[in-house]
Amino acid sequence: MSTQVTSSALHQDLNIRFFVEGTLVRVLTFASERPVKKVPRHSHGPGCYELHYILSGKGRVFINGKFYDMSPNRFYIAGPCSEHMEISSSEDLMHEYCVYYKIDTASLPRTPLLSAFLSIRAWAEQDHSQILPLLTAASREIRERLPGYEEQMSAILKQLFISLTRLYQQGNPTNRVSAKDIPPDRRSVIAEDYFLYEYKNADLEELSKRLGLSPRQTERFLKGFYGKTFLQKRTEARMSNASMLLADSCLSITAVSEELGYSSVEHFSNAFRQYYGISPRNFRKKHLQFSESLV
Repeated sequence: MSTQVTSSALHQDLNIRFFVEGTLVRVLTFASERPVKKVPRHSHGPGCYELHYILSGKGRVFINGKFYDMSPNRFYIAGPCSEHMEISSSEDLMHEYCVYYKIDTASLPRTPLLSAFLSIRAWAEQDHSQILPLLTAASREIRERLPGYEEQMSAILKQLFISLTRLYQQGNPTNRVSAKDIPPDRRSVIAEDYFLYEYKNADLEELSKRLGLSPRQTERFLKGFYGKTFLQKRTEARMSNASMLLADSCLSITAVSEELGYSSVEHFSNAFRQYYGISPRNFRKKHLQFSESLV
């Protein structure tokens, strides 16, 4: 059964903009519930992506020589230089939402989300209640134009952009952006956060997945960037936290060991002594004596 269509509107020359991973994205056109009889064959330039979402009716879309059957709750995206044409069924005219994205490709960084979206050339998909609510919300905002509607439209259309990219990746795993595109300085941030907050259960395989590298490549990266191996970085993180935890006299040595992720207090004590040249117990005594001397 077709979706009920109430009214249509075409909004062009919009000034809706947002940033995705530091790159400017603009929305130049937003069409609400627009009737479609036939859209002639055409294409768009670099950085231009057109989303069409079918609300009601039936028809076909031709993109780069291939055709896709369209029906309610299906949508398609035509990327740069992709020739596309829409034709409605003569018995059941299509009505659609249309969003025209323009991405600033002047100095485009290689980032995961943008790289994934930019790989789209011709894509048709069935919506499973992810896309329509966002288009409906954007349509309501631009129709009512309450104070702050442009900011709200920007937030909604950015969420739409991200949702579309994720949906595309789910259905096209070969088009998922490899994290090998993550630049070295961003890898260092990922690695440092990992050791800082997840030192207790730090695992080479898990860190490798987050960096988009193999375990061997991860070891080479850590050695090249920090001059240390994975085990050395994990030990460094654990020992740094150990010195702070031992300053709390309410925590037993065993509790500190467990908090740091060691399998036994003996294992922790040996590692601590090897790193600092002193046992955890004697380290605590010296810390307490120093603290008392400051009083």
